Amino acid sequence: MNIVFNYDDLAVEYAQHRTPYEGLLDTLIGRAREAGAVLELGCGTANHLIAIAEATSVRCVGLDASTGMLEQARSRGSGRIELIHGDATASTLPSASFGLVYSVDVIHHVRDVHAYFQEVARLLAPGGLACTVTDSEEMIRSREALSRYFPGTVPFELARYHAVPVLRDAEQRAGLAAHSTQEFAEPWQINDTKLFEARAYSSLYGISNAEHRRGIEAMKADLARGPIKGERRSCALWSVKLSD
Repeated sequence: MNIVFNYDDLAVEYAQHRTPYEGLLDTLIGRAREAGAVLELGCGTANHLIAIAEATSVRCVGLDASTGMLEQARSRGSGRIELIHGDATASTLPSASFGLVYSVDVIHHVRDVHAYFQEVARLLAPGGLACTVTDSEEMIRSREALSRYFPGTVPFELARYHAVPVLRDAEQRAGLAAHSTQEFAEPWQINDTKLFEARAYSSLYGISNAEHRRGIEAMKADLARGPIKGERRSCALWSVKLSD
């Protein structure tokens, strides 16, 4: 199934329902303090970037292709962040101008990952760090509660997510050396179906309306007996820019 998402239309839902990954955010803040200047590619509503700006004094820049997402980010930001409309694979930002370039849940939207990592390498100063946050195949198959109540999201997501080895290969070809891999897991309690009914997760647009309804009904039946246990998991691929 080939779906083109209009993130201008989804911007309000994302701003209302998406929150930073706390474990990841702590790591990003620590790295940002050493970076001097930070760039988030595909920043969306800038949840992570705003938090980094509030916790540090470094320059914080966000780039996104969606004007709607950037409008939401501007309405929520403190004025400490710079927001730019542009393409993550071909920006107009100066070369070697950032000590940290990262993206969160963005790389599966990028068709040409080689062009993406070439741009990341261009933007990083020598010795700078890149962080690409994605989901591994195992994470996609075991998402709680998304994959359990909406199993059709699994093949949809596996088809659009790049495998971790593919991403690592693209990094290496661009001149980025693998540094480390971190996995983050955060339990969360699901008390209602609002997020799922609003399709706040883009994968829910990859299933039929009938499956979506069945999943919501099953969730409501289980919620009648108490909260549902969920878990947010992510995989952060860290790499370092080799000297030019």
